[in-house]
Amino acid sequence: MKYSGFSLIENEINECLRNNGKIKFLLGLDFRITDPKALKMLLRMARSGLNLKLFCFSDPWADDTPVYHLEKALVRKKWKA
Repeated sequence: MKYSGFSLIENEINECLRNNGKIKFLLGLDFRITDPKALKMLLRMARSGLNLKLFCFSDPWADDTPVYHLEKALVRKKWKA
């Protein structure tokens, strides 16, 4: 995750959380290109008691092994009747 990409959706993330939404991030760290600024921002949000969970994955034994790299956001809006 790059901060430049995170900054594009940061307002929507904050709006979702203000409206009691729940967000989960699953980040792969194997490519060693995850932006520390983005990671610190998500970690701060997760520790602040908001409904945001952060999961990080890295395989320390697979330095040169290709990893599955997914870039997708799933959003479900709960409509009130």
